[in-house]
Amino acid sequence: MVNMISGSIESSPTAAGIPPTRSIFTKVLFNVSEDAAAGAFAGLVARTLTAPFDVIKIRYQLLCRRVAHTPSMFHAFKNIVAEEGFRALWKGNLAATYLWISYAVVQFGVYGMMKDWIDHGRQANSLNNVPKISLTNQALLMFVAGSLAGLHTNPP
Repeated sequence: MVNMISGSIESSPTAAGIPPTRSIFTKVLFNVSEDAAAGAFAGLVARTLTAPFDVIKIRYQLLCRRVAHTPSMFHAFKNIVAEEGFRALWKGNLAATYLWISYAVVQFGVYGMMKDWIDHGRQANSLNNVPKISLTNQALLMFVAGSLAGLHTNPP
């Protein structure tokens, strides 16, 4: 590494083969961004794959008000594709995808951050044997992460 003031070359820990140590804050921020990116991708894929079912569900909701007998789901699928084309199954998907992505980003990010904080605290208290997070604590983490994601995407 070059010192910009004196112009001298300094050796960095990574140059000597020793990985630099990161604080828990840096580790958490890095992991949160990884978790958030995974959440964004998961939200995108989930919404894209389930969009046709959502379109059919909405059509059923509108149709049930007008007609006493509703066709089967397969029949509705065939009608939409025949009358409007295959791409019609993804009508309105963009706005809903933004919602799903933002929800998943917060949910995955918060869950990962809280899990890392709990893991770091347990590792600081015990040297060798770090037990896994209990099922109760995992459920609590998921509840808090989902609640914060819901508040983020649907503010009161």
